[in-house]
Amino acid sequence: MSQFNKQLKEKEVALKNEYFYLRFAQKSILKAINSGWINQVDNLQQLKGSVNNRQSGQRNAIFEYHKSALDSFESMNYKIKGNIIRNLCQSMITYDEDGDLVIHFP
Repeated sequence: MSQFNKQLKEKEVALKNEYFYLRFAQKSILKAINSGWINQVDNLQQLKGSVNNRQSGQRNAIFEYHKSALDSFESMNYKIKGNIIRNLCQSMITYDEDGDLVIHFP
C-alpha cells in the first residue's frame, strides 16, 4: 500500500497541476474499465456458442449461461480493479507539442 501511495504522489508531483492529475486518474480508470468490458463481451460471445453444446448434455442452457456469465462478470470486476492500480502506478506521462497530456499505458 505504501508503494502505491508513493507512486501516486510521484505522479501528482510530476503533473504539477490538479486538473492534469484528475484527467490522468480518470483516463487510467476508464482505460481499465474499457479493456475489461471488451474482454467480457468476447467471453460472453464464446460462452453463447458453448451453451448450445451444453444443452445437448441435458442441462438447462439458460441456467448454465447465467451461472457462467456471473462468474465471468465477477472475474472481470477483479481484473478491472487490478488494472486500475496498474494503470495508476505504471503509466508513463508525457505532453505533446501543444502541451496536452498524453498517457502511455502498460
